[in-house]
Amino acid sequence: MAVRRVNLTDRSKESLLDFIDLKRFTLLPNTAGCYNAEEAIRTARLGREATGSPLVKLEVIGDEKTLYPTTRG
Repeated sequence: MAVRRVNLTDRSKESLLDFIDLKRFTLLPNTAGCYNAEEAIRTARLGREATGSPLVKLEVIGDEKTLYPTTRG
């Protein structure tokens, strides 16, 4: 799950976590959308605290311009 996609600030609003049976599934937060190690570490720590999971999928993406293939021909 992408930590940035989970609303942790307003508990009165619907959240992805409302639809997951945490007794059946283990959440694996990831650091998708991070461009450097500092952002990834911060996001991983937030994900760990938010979910209680000791596991985190670490992901750091490259430059946004070169991340996707060019669709112009």
